[in-house]
Amino acid sequence: MKKKIYISLPISGRDLEAVKQRTNYLKESVIADDYEGVTPFDICPDSTLPYSELMGRDIAGLMECDGVLFDFDWNESKGCRIEMAVARNCNIPIYKLADERVVEDADTRLFTITLNKRQLELLSEASDCHSRNTCGQLDVGLKYVIEKAIARTYSTADFDKRHEISEKAKILLREVKSLVWDLGPGTNKGVKYDDGADILFDIHQVIRHHLWKIKPEPKYHYTNDAAEATIFGSQPAITIKNLTRDE
Repeated sequence: MKKKIYISLPISGRDLEAVKQRTNYLKESVIADDYEGVTPFDICPDSTLPYSELMGRDIAGLMECDGVLFDFDWNESKGCRIEMAVARNCNIPIYKLADERVVEDADTRLFTITLNKRQLELLSEASDCHSRNTCGQLDVGLKYVIEKAIARTYSTADFDKRHEISEKAKILLREVKSLVWDLGPGTNKGVKYDDGADILFDIHQVIRHHLWKIKPEPKYHYTNDAAEATIFGSQPAITIKNLTRDE
């Protein structure tokens, strides 16, 4: 018996007949020899139903399949991105197209890296900084980088000189923020602005909470690091395991 594979492709806002032709082509010409294709139109032929109901039925059908095939432009569709998140979080095999060939998505592989505490702290800091900079939060993401650079570059200067340079840097950051992100003072982009930034912020949250858990007592329970991560990005939360010296 052939494995069933759900076909995910953009539908909303597109010519319905053209999308149906595309799904039929994928079913009959691309995957027919190896898989039984299941499309959103097979699951719910009535495309006039509310979007929420269509998505609910599609996800239910997807979860009954042995894998999911994503068309070239899947990332342009909110529905496809939701289906990608479901497939990844439910460990359903993901396939994509390459030159009209079905290839397994290497992004579903899991990896481990071994870090010491200092490396873990720096990875957390880098994830937080880059996430914030991506969202235009330059005054936060670059704050400590700039402070350290000024301290090194002007190590012999007095406080007033270093403060003057710091203030000039803040003015330049505000100008960049306004020019590139069209953001005024005190405003920032946040979660859901960029998925990569959200994923990095999730990584930072998980690491800082783990570092809090391994702190010696006393530790405070009302700080940000005391809270478990709230996942905002499209990827599942990373996991951290303490290794013994023998592992």
